[in-house]
Amino acid sequence: MTEATYWQKLVEVAPAIKRYALTFLAVVCTLAFRLALYPVLKGRVPFLLFFLVIVIVKSLWGRGPALLATALGGVSAWYFLIEPPFSFTLANHTDLFNLARYFAVGVTISYLGEKSIPSVFVPVAGSISTKFRVARQTAVLAGAVVVLAGMGLLLHHDFDNSETAEGWVVHPFQVMNSAESFLSFVKDAEAGERGFMLTGDERFLARYKSAVAAVPTRLKELKDLTSDSRSQQTRWVEINRLTQERLSMLKRGIHLRTASGVGAAIGAVNSGQGEEAMDKLRSAVDAFVAEERQLLVVRTAKAKDQASRVRWVLGLGTMALIILLVLASVVIEREKVRREEIARDLRRHADLLEQAHDSLLTSRLDGVVGYWSRGAEALYGYSREEAVGRVSHELLQTH
Repeated sequence: MTEATYWQKLVEVAPAIKRYALTFLAVVCTLAFRLALYPVLKGRVPFLLFFLVIVIVKSLWGRGPALLATALGGVSAWYFLIEPPFSFTLANHTDLFNLARYFAVGVTISYLGEKSIPSVFVPVAGSISTKFRVARQTAVLAGAVVVLAGMGLLLHHDFDNSETAEGWVVHPFQVMNSAESFLSFVKDAEAGERGFMLTGDERFLARYKSAVAAVPTRLKELKDLTSDSRSQQTRWVEINRLTQERLSMLKRGIHLRTASGVGAAIGAVNSGQGEEAMDKLRSAVDAFVAEERQLLVVRTAKAKDQASRVRWVLGLGTMALIILLVLASVVIEREKVRREEIARDLRRHADLLEQAHDSLLTSRLDGVVGYWSRGAEALYGYSREEAVGRVSHELLQTH
């Protein structure tokens, strides 16, 4: 292959290379924009923006670039957006189905209207006024914008409700964990007190003091977590009373061991008063936790209902967008074919004018020549390059 032939081939394929390069750039920019929205949307609607890219690329550069946009968009969403991100792992069958659906719709859009549409589908020039056609297209566009905006607002509202519902599900777990932690410190205080009473070992006393110091913090945490529930606040008051009674008994036991020795301490332990007080405290805490479990059941059911609603709205919104994208692609192809037919008619008329031997010319209102036929060249002696752009009075001497 000679150097001239090589450069000729390069010139021929340069437009195609440019189209594919711009397609790649469009997908990369779309991915960057979608990743910027990831903190808000996370793994939801991963293919939404890529559908729009496919339609635009198909309209501008044809089937090949659209297929490339479909492939790049699918792989990008699969790796970067579908949970777990930065992996080609599919966590469930739903993600696999959505991915297959994306590729099917993308290929359909890429092949849609590639061949010429029959003339029966092309509006005849002059059959519908330009104003009516523009008004109709504007109305359709406005309707699409309203539908998409409505879907977006509805999704945003449902996402907020879903996050709130998830937070309310987490809250009972926090309360139950705090109650268990509180009761654990009381038990540690009890164990430390009993160990000191029986052995006199100062290490048990240190354990007792550490646990007693932590109990007020846990009680306050319980109160703050249930501040929105009047019934739980009432239970908290009872828990606080029983806790103070039990801690007072433990303190008296420590004092008794120090003042009267191990015999008196063993007698206090065998009396069973401490176990009775601890059982009352456990019962109060159990009632406290039981209400949180009931709340957990109710809130979990509501969270499931909200998640189901989000999935339905998301599915409907995705289908609506796909339908709008397909319709937009059809409208764009119809308009494209219509303009191509008009351009062919204009070229045919121009060819007829060129073949005529009559002197034909056109000019604007200011007299500047816009068209100069071959007959005019022969009659007036000016070539087309010399005549077009000049004032007709200067050429025709009609002053």
